[in-house]
Amino acid sequence: MAGIYAVQGRLQQAVVKYAKWLSATLNDPRTILNYAAALQQAGNLSQAELDHRRVMELLLRASAAYVHLESLYIEEGRCDAAIAMYKQAIAVNPSDASAYFDLWVMFQHLGQDHETRAF
Repeated sequence: MAGIYAVQGRLQQAVVKYAKWLSATLNDPRTILNYAAALQQAGNLSQAELDHRRVMELLLRASAAYVHLESLYIEEGRCDAAIAMYKQAIAVNPSDASAYFDLWVMFQHLGQDHETRAF
């Protein structure tokens, strides 16, 4: 139900539902990741960042958490931090093509085409 609320733009209701699920599932990385995404969409960036990092600690190979955290950094205009998250996502899961593509887009956006050759 929380996912439906998020899609409908009912972000505060989604956050409340995810928070209830978290109390029942405590360390379920998928629930934490969805909760963090809902928080981010609702504008609670500081808590969203903490929860994305919590997922990274729980799942060392959770490249999705790095990619979500990167998008949070882009929202805040922290391009260097976003690039670092892309690189960590690639290091954690080298088969995640979306992290490579998103990093390439970031470098293109910043006019740093030469950096894309390293990947």
